[in-house]
Amino acid sequence: MLPVVFCVTVLGWTFILGLFTVMDSTQVLTALLDGQYAEFIQALGFGILDLIPFTLSFSFLFLFFYLMRHRTSWYLSAPIVIVLAFVSIVVLIPLSWNFSSTLSQARRALDLSLSVRINRVLPPGIVRQGEDGTKAVWFMESDDGMTVYPVITLGGGGSLKTPALSVYDSCVYEPSSGSLVSNGQAIVPKAGEANSPLATLTQSIPFLGFFRSVTIPVLTGLREASYRGAWGYYIEAGSLFLAVLSLWAFSFSTGWRLLNLLSTLAAFSAIYYLYPEFHSGLAWQRLSGFPWLSDRPDLIGPLCYAALSCLVLLFIGGPAALRRLRRQPAGGDHV
Repeated sequence: MLPVVFCVTVLGWTFILGLFTVMDSTQVLTALLDGQYAEFIQALGFGILDLIPFTLSFSFLFLFFYLMRHRTSWYLSAPIVIVLAFVSIVVLIPLSWNFSSTLSQARRALDLSLSVRINRVLPPGIVRQGEDGTKAVWFMESDDGMTVYPVITLGGGGSLKTPALSVYDSCVYEPSSGSLVSNGQAIVPKAGEANSPLATLTQSIPFLGFFRSVTIPVLTGLREASYRGAWGYYIEAGSLFLAVLSLWAFSFSTGWRLLNLLSTLAAFSAIYYLYPEFHSGLAWQRLSGFPWLSDRPDLIGPLCYAALSCLVLLFIGGPAALRRLRRQPAGGDHV
């Protein structure tokens, strides 16, 4: 069942995380609100491709969680997990990059379409309220998104001497200010994405900001390592997955499964959080001063991850394995 659990986890989390990260984009949200579902689906597909290296490594945690509840022989489960990691590094990640490269022209066209959409008026048919309480609605727009008609505004607390309701045959959208203008006068101050009140999911869900900050350096680093050649990529990705596989030790570090699960997630977050420190931070700068590393600074990060894996296996996995061996009956071979 381990390959099945791995495949289901990869597919599920790739779609979920891709959906959240794509919805974090104001441009993609604008396309969705405009009813441009094809652009939204394309952006989701590219977001999923970009996240595959992360979701592959993240899915190994769920293999560990599965093994926490379903005991199996170590000489069956360990080789399967190692083979899945090997396939992820050698086949799946490069395959996702190659597939993304073949679609580079379609991605550029999508980025251009989204950038144009972000500089146009907001979709019609929705009553919008400004900071001064004024409400406005328009019902149609031109194909280029620069003219809307008719425009109806309702004052938020104006004088009784002037009518509160105003109707304009048409208004022109100014991208520089994000306003609707009629005869040189700003009628609706915030009518476009230049100053849109649309809040992205990053603002409403702080987790997404943290997620991007810890995943983007790793995803970028793996891609840059591939530019240095196959072995540069294999060393970089192999050290990262080695650190992830060492977290297996946390899955049986205590007798409380919930604590094991939380500690595994925290350790996995630390692996990604420490990536900039091992590749360009203070630790990298100090280690690069050693003569035997000054000529190969690209090896500092992988060596740090290898050392981190050894520490986890020694101080977490070693004592936990000894405790389990003492509790097992003679001849037991479960993990």
